[in-house]
Amino acid sequence: MQLEQGDRLESENKDFIGTKIPSYEKIWGIYVGHDGNGRMTDIPNLKNDIKEQRVKFAEHNYTCVESLICMKKIADTLQPITQFTMDAYLNVLNGLMAFHAHAGRIRDNSNKILIVLNCNESVRSNILPKFENIYQQRNVIVHGKRLPLIVKEGYYLIAPPMGNEELHNKWRSEMNWEDFNNDDFEYMEEYLRNTLDAICGGYNSLLFNVFGIIKNIVQENSISIINSTNIKPKCYGLQGPQGAIISGSTINN
Repeated sequence: MQLEQGDRLESENKDFIGTKIPSYEKIWGIYVGHDGNGRMTDIPNLKNDIKEQRVKFAEHNYTCVESLICMKKIADTLQPITQFTMDAYLNVLNGLMAFHAHAGRIRDNSNKILIVLNCNESVRSNILPKFENIYQQRNVIVHGKRLPLIVKEGYYLIAPPMGNEELHNKWRSEMNWEDFNNDDFEYMEEYLRNTLDAICGGYNSLLFNVFGIIKNIVQENSISIINSTNIKPKCYGLQGPQGAIISGSTINN
């Protein structure tokens, strides 16, 4: 099963997912799937613990990819300033806050995926540190004072927040705004895209590392997404516990 058969979030973002998180489709195609009505493919006769494990993984995994897509949307909507307005400025601030909130959501749900799959400490210690730099940056922005932000030649520049490394050219919440060196500002769009690339890489690494675990679950429990999926209609909804959460008709292929 391929992502073009997924729900609208997956199918309409399949190029981004395939490029930045290629392991998502590999796992989704053998373990999750889509029934065409906004739900993961139903696999009959699974033992209750295996069914529960599959559902929890699918929901945490979907949550992470949803947040990555939202982060991309925020980066994509950051445009050069042709005329300054307070509404546009506040949208930029809200976007910056939401971007890092999504990053924290990804880190937390990634940890839950490792717990759901009963990953050992070796796997966990290899994966979780990949999210710590962005998580510390998230803490600076979400919990600290507003970081310095300037406009230069029509572009927003920010003082990049400190991650998990002590670097002199990064913003720390205990600093005063005037303490930050003007030469250390970064273009906000570049910062967002580099951060997004880093967290996409970390999340794809997680999925790559758990693929073998999931493949064993699939084989040991005779999970077949293809055999359990009927003729798939085009879906106008998104995944949700009650089926499509954006209502609309379906069209059979």
